[in-house]
Amino acid sequence: MRQLVITIIAAAVLCVTVSAQTASSPDVSVAQQVVREIAQVKGGTTPAEWLKAHPDEKLQMFNGRQLANDTNEWCVRTVVAHAATTDRAWTRSVYFYDPKAPDDDALPASGTSGRQILEASCQLGLMWVDIPENDPAVGTKLAEEIQAALASQYGPGATPKFGADGFGAIGWTDTREWQVDGAVLTVAYDQFRGKGHRVLVRLAFANSDALHDIVKATERTRIDLAARSDALIRKLKEAGLPAGATTAMIELLEKPDYFSGQNLPSDSQVVATFRVWLTAAKSQPAEQQAVALLAADRVLGFLGHNGVVLGDAARAEMKSLGAEYVHDELAGADVYAHGLLARAKALAPPGPASDEMLLLQMEHGFDETGMCSAGEEEFTQVIEKGESLLAGARTLNTSTLSSLHFMVGDAYATIVWLATTSDTEYHDPKKYQPEAKSARAKALEHYRAAFKLEQGTARAQKAWKEAWRLAEGLPPLRGRYFCIYD
Repeated sequence: MRQLVITIIAAAVLCVTVSAQTASSPDVSVAQQVVREIAQVKGGTTPAEWLKAHPDEKLQMFNGRQLANDTNEWCVRTVVAHAATTDRAWTRSVYFYDPKAPDDDALPASGTSGRQILEASCQLGLMWVDIPENDPAVGTKLAEEIQAALASQYGPGATPKFGADGFGAIGWTDTREWQVDGAVLTVAYDQFRGKGHRVLVRLAFANSDALHDIVKATERTRIDLAARSDALIRKLKEAGLPAGATTAMIELLEKPDYFSGQNLPSDSQVVATFRVWLTAAKSQPAEQQAVALLAADRVLGFLGHNGVVLGDAARAEMKSLGAEYVHDELAGADVYAHGLLARAKALAPPGPASDEMLLLQMEHGFDETGMCSAGEEEFTQVIEKGESLLAGARTLNTSTLSSLHFMVGDAYATIVWLATTSDTEYHDPKKYQPEAKSARAKALEHYRAAFKLEQGTARAQKAWKEAWRLAEGLPPLRGRYFCIYD
């Protein structure tokens, strides 16, 4: 009898053990499936190549920004929901991104199939596996099982020293990362915002927008800042004022380290330098005086945006020299309102100098204060003024022409963006949808004209991305000429 009891107990224990293994086996199975999914992914794969290997999947086109899964700039994706054959379901998404701009910034020919071009030219940049699990203990255990399965394939991995990089990553726990074929592979349990908890697996390549290279972005900022300073120095020299005034203004740009905010000029130095410059400008003919005022306006705007603060007394003196300031409630400070530009426009006769002033106003969207002084729909004035100048009888130089076409193209693209973007409370897409088709065509017309005049520059390469998306029927990624002051 005792032996029978022992046998029954042993059998019961065996059943419990088997049941426990059976209950955990789906998690182990998911871990193994994730490893297999990752093995199928190769950076740079086109949608056409992916669909050939995965014929049951369907492409979804980008249709506006989605603040989820670290990606807002894809062109097409596939989403596969793995309905659980056991008790666990999960989703795998693969995102494809825009191709790089060609050296000549050429766009696909008009009339070509956007779908075919998307399938042939977009490039895989991100895979995301999402496994819902609200129980932190269970989710953490599953994340660890996936990590163990990946470790057997790719080595032990590492815990990110400064935390994972990505949208909502502040809520990721038990995070581990690997470098896999040029991509960053991340596994974590996500408790972001206290709801929708999940285990996540992310494989992100450099062409995706899921990773943010802070070192590269910082270096880009430094280079851009130096380039802007150099361009201003050229403008100062082109004004042709006496050497003393020119040297003093150049020193405001060359001596400080604006990138690190070191050795910035004092407000008294700024006032003294501008007084010398503007006094020297008064003795020049009207057109040259206008050019000098425009250069001064650009420099004063640069100083204000890069850490040079003028006290009350200095601002009062600058006002006496023609600079205007208005109070910005959001910034809690007075901001330069481009009074020197207004004086320059009043002096400049029709010609290159007045054209340059109009271009500067268009760059700002005719907003002289940074507080939407031209209204929300800045694109209206940019289109009106830009097309009026393009249609004029006077011959424009190549640089002015390309600038006009790029900015008017951006203005029309803003209308398309407004018609297709619903992630903001500041506009109603339905208002702009009747114009979207014609605005897309006009934007492409101006972009194509600009690319005939200018190729390979930073401006052209940036514009090409938006133009390519428009040409392929995708929404633009941003609206340059819609102002929000909030």
